[in-house]
Amino acid sequence: MGEAWSEAEAFGALRSLLNEPPSVGAFGRLVELVSAAERVEPGLYQARWEEYVVGSLRDWPPGACATTVWGREAAIEAAATPWASLLKGLTLKGFDLGRREDAQWIAGELRSRFVVLEHLGFEGMSVLKAQVARACEVGTFDGVRSLSFQDCAFRPATFDVLLGHLERRADVGRLAFRQCGLGVVQIERLCASPLVGSLESLDLSWNHAIKTAGCEALSAHVGGFARMRELSLGGTDMSVKGATALSRASWAPAME
Repeated sequence: MGEAWSEAEAFGALRSLLNEPPSVGAFGRLVELVSAAERVEPGLYQARWEEYVVGSLRDWPPGACATTVWGREAAIEAAATPWASLLKGLTLKGFDLGRREDAQWIAGELRSRFVVLEHLGFEGMSVLKAQVARACEVGTFDGVRSLSFQDCAFRPATFDVLLGHLERRADVGRLAFRQCGLGVVQIERLCASPLVGSLESLDLSWNHAIKTAGCEALSAHVGGFARMRELSLGGTDMSVKGATALSRASWAPAME
């Protein structure tokens, strides 16, 4: 027989998780703990834990308080869980941005099912120019403070369409393009954008074509990144020359 469940021990574990550095992993363990408590005593989380947990997560970035869902049914299920009020973001898989129905559903019904949804992530999706233009047209990316793409190949023309849309929205503070096929052309386009002035976090990891030229472009435009706190460039195949240029650049004081 397993050990008896103890609310005091479970709450102690919850407090420890909330004192960890914000991360998707820590948030996932928090969700598991809340789910386990609800299985033992339905209603416990909302009655005795929710206020404390929501308050403790207030300063966590939206991308850290996120879960991954595959398709509409999984997203609807996530919205119906006891911990849905903790979610600030979703990473979506299995959607087609080129289908107006999918793009509109994300922009409308999906958002309406969550109290707060500040982060949207897209993983393993086709991002052709026409598809991204359609998503922009129906407002799929509107109203989010944090936007991420992973394993989505952005050609320069498609990247230009997305940035052109985001430039008209001053509330985007975090961008991630992980393993998205970006090279120096896209980096130069980004550096020339007024959008960089509002960015606090930029993740360009695993874009192997950025290389030294892309790193030098970032370094040359460092003055535009006035609010930058985090920059991730792992797996970009930069040389010592590129790393040196980045290290010598005069980044914002808040840069980690």
